[in-house]
Parts: sequence; structure tokens; C-alpha cells
Amino acid sequence: MANFRKRALDVLKGQKPDRLPWFADLSWWRLGEKSAGTLAPNFDGEPEGYVNLHRTLCAGLYLPLVWPYRVKIDCPQKTERKGNCEFYIYETPLGTLTETHLLMPEAATWAYGERLLKSAADIPALRYFIEAHQFEDAREDPDRWNDAYGEAGLPVVWVPRSPLSRMFVEIAGVETTVFALYENPEEMNALFDLMRSMDDEPYKYAAATKCDLVMIADNLSSEIVSPSLFRKHSLEYYSARIRQLHESGKYVLAHIDGALRGLLPILNESGLDAAEGVTPAPVGDVSPEELRSVAGEGMILWGGIPGALFSPAHSDEEFLKYARRYAEIARADGRMILGVGDQVPPGADLRRVRMVAEICENYS
Repeated sequence: MANFRKRALDVLKGQKPDRLPWFADLSWWRLGEKSAGTLAPNFDGEPEGYVNLHRTLCAGLYLPLVWPYRVKIDCPQKTERKGNCEFYIYETPLGTLTETHLLMPEAATWAYGERLLKSAADIPALRYFIEAHQFEDAREDPDRWNDAYGEAGLPVVWVPRSPLSRMFVEIAGVETTVFALYENPEEMNALFDLMRSMDDEPYKYAAATKCDLVMIADNLSSEIVSPSLFRKHSLEYYSARIRQLHESGKYVLAHIDGALRGLLPILNESGLDAAEGVTPAPVGDVSPEELRSVAGEGMILWGGIPGALFSPAHSDEEFLKYARRYAEIARADGRMILGVGDQVPPGADLRRVRMVAEICENYS
């Protein structure tokens, strides 16, 4: 049986693996099957079901992400559900915050609707809400997954999004955040400082796990997070947290899919070990052949094969042509881990996961 864990670690350590590493993010596909009631029994259960699925398909296992901590929010709160919409209401002494999550069963996912911060008037209540977060040690969860994976792969521990990305994705949305940064810079900078300090405990727990990999849970694309905004609000955060995790022997990943050109060089500058979920053209804005020159030397590029190509809407010939092209580039580079940009979707043709495995077995 292939030792996927060793292959990935060899690349991370700057060594040559016995074969080109192939790691497939099947977490969304599996969730879709489970939601539809069609998941095979031997692929159910966590983490055993994930291990069985990946071993069956001859692909390395690293996702879903595993949390090393649990969160409690020390303020009055309630949740309501109407149809496919969930409403979250938080009462603070400085005002009420509300958000909604939109459930999309047909896509086996959900999305943010209304977010917590709607205007600068909500910043005092938001500060109280952030300070009310309490973190409890849950390292036993990633440690259990790490032991269960064995040679099948290596789990990724999740730490919070960086403050800027958290504002964009979870708290305010892009437009509200950008307006607040320009109209209320002092309040926003103070809010970011608070968020950075509140991340100390999650990072402490992540650093103390058995796991080798830690993911800064940003979902980056330079169409959304511009290079100038990243440099101003995120680069120092990344560099400091990466140094902290390196001191504990961890390798640090960040998820980037979509437009790559503006951010890959800055991520490399931060000391990041691997950019994960990488989506070259035609999904992103950098061709597979350009990736290394754009990213710069050193940082591992993890991903490459567009998730859409796993759909039956594309022919086997089209899929194999792209997979072989990218595998040749990855083999010649030596600092790439073949993966999906960014996930194998529900309804995918899983034969193609095996096809990539067969390509990689020919690349020693």
C-alpha cells in the first residue's frame, strides 16, 4: 500500500518522494452523497469512512479540516429556523447582532446571508461579541484522526481565518468591510488587533497537536483580497503565526483558489509552506506552466486539477489531457503536490480520482 503520508512529508521537507504525491479533497463529494442518502456504508463514519474512501480510490487523505478547540460564546443567544434559512441572534449590552445562514441542500452546502456587522454602529457590540468567545482544548479530536489515518494521509488542523478574511467571509462581507476600513480606520484597526489577540489560544492548541499540518482557514482569491489589502492587514499576521507554528514543528498551509497572480508571491514572502487548493487556468488567472515563476521558489503548490473536470459533463479524454499535462509540470518542479483545485464536487465521476492515481504511479 502506498505511503501517502510519507510522500507528502518528503515534499514538505524538500526531499524526493518515491512517487508524485496525489491528494484528493473528497469531503464535499462525500457530504453530497451523505445528504442524498447514497453514501456507501463502508465510506460512512468519521474518520474511518474517509480512510476507506481514499484507500479505495488510491488517493491521499488530508481533508476535512479538524478543529483543535471548541468555542463557547458567553452572551445570550438564540437560533431560529424558517425553511432553509437559519437565524442567529446575539444579545450584548452594547446592542443586538444578527446573522443568517442559507441552507442549500441541492448543493450540499450553505452560505452566509445577513452578516453580524451591518454598519460602523455595530462595532461596539461586535467587540463585545468577539471578547465573549471562550476556547476549550479539543486536541484529542485531531490526534485521534492523526492516528486513524496511518499511511493513508495526514490530517489538517484548522485555525481561524485571518482578521481581514474573517471580516470578508464571516462577519461583514466584502463591501461593508471595505467601506468600514476607509470610513472608520481607527475603529477597524483596533478591532483587528482584538481579533489577533483572541487567536492566541486557538493557535496554542493547534501547535500542541500530533498533526504535522495546520491550515490558516482563509479562502483567498486576489479578486476579493487585493494584494495591497493583504500586505496592509494580513502579511504580518501570517508571518508571525507561521513562525509560531514552525517553532512547534508544524507545516503551514493556506487555501487559495480563483485568481492567484496577485497573492501567490506575497504568500511565499510570508514563509508559508504550501498554497493549497491552487486553481490554475482555465479556472484561475495563471497557466499551469506559469505557476512556479509567478509564485517564486520554495513554497509548495498543492492542487492543480480543476474540480469541474471531475464532472461527467467533461469527457475522459479532456480530463486525462489536463491531468497528464499538470502531472508532468509537477514532476519536473519537485515542489508540487498534485491535488484538486479546489474540491471534487458532488456527482463527480470517481473513476477519475483513480485515473490520476495511475498517472502518478508512473511518475517516480
